[in-house]
Amino acid sequence: MLLGLVVGLLSNIITFQVLGDFGQTAHGQWISRRGLQYGFLILAVGYIGYRSSVGLFVRIKRPSLEGLGWILLGPVTLIGIGLALDPVLEIIGISMDHGAPTADPTESLSQFTVFVIISWLVAAPAEELLFRGVIQGRLRETMRPVGAVAVGAIIFALMHVLIGVIDGRSIGGIVAWGIETLVSGVLFGAAYERTENLLIPSVIHATMWTLPYVVLV
Repeated sequence: MLLGLVVGLLSNIITFQVLGDFGQTAHGQWISRRGLQYGFLILAVGYIGYRSSVGLFVRIKRPSLEGLGWILLGPVTLIGIGLALDPVLEIIGISMDHGAPTADPTESLSQFTVFVIISWLVAAPAEELLFRGVIQGRLRETMRPVGAVAVGAIIFALMHVLIGVIDGRSIGGIVAWGIETLVSGVLFGAAYERTENLLIPSVIHATMWTLPYVVLV
């Protein structure tokens, strides 16, 4: 987990340096702020190459009917849980803090297009390849599916907690983000175990990010 964070942070720094001033523009932010995921992708691909086990960690096939069901219901479920969780956390004194402000992807169609492309083709697949493909795949070598999903989700949440600390979020925001990513990690992991198809959690993940903005474009 720490290696993933270090590689992600280094990738983030390099991305900001390479993009320069463009990374601060409205369009560039959606590319530069995914530096962590670029690092996750590099780490996952490097590990898979080292193990020479593409088939073990990258299971991709045509979605089944069950897979399509996960794709349809998964994002809606997670968005609904998030909407229900926020007021509950507010009641107990934990406020959601989304960290440093970013450009609004709905300000223009071109911004939204960049946001969707980065989310669907890079960010979500990178996180799912590392956390479900590699980490959950390794856990499955020594654990039953339920245990692998649970531990994988905890690692996924802890990684986001550490990122929240580094990003300067409030304590309440970090706790809330940790809870939300733990819940989503369980759903992503369960979808992967049930379908044995990495495309399913990747699509759910990307849809969860982009769906709330679709109606605003």
